[in-house]
Amino acid sequence: VAIKKIDLQGLMMEDILTEIRVLRMNTSPQIVNYLDSYLIHEELWLVMEFMDGGTLYEAVEAFEMTEDEMGIVSREDIPFQNIGQVEEDAARKRKMSQDSQA
Repeated sequence: VAIKKIDLQGLMMEDILTEIRVLRMNTSPQIVNYLDSYLIHEELWLVMEFMDGGTLYEAVEAFEMTEDEMGIVSREDIPFQNIGQVEEDAARKRKMSQDSQA
């Protein structure tokens, strides 16, 4: 599992509760599953399914993706080890588009 710790100071409790409700209802294979939550002192601990391979942000930084490529990765059920292939395919499509315009 992975634990996301959220400092509650200054946050709207209704917004937090809404986020937890949305996480509970999630059944998409593209989103990490919510398991449980705990209030520890002034922090909310969200217990989530562990996602091997890092965050989407880390993948975007590592592969320097365009906004369109980020959208593809976030919509599709693509293991992070295959993101390099997504980037190569997108680069190939951009090259073909540039060649056809020349």
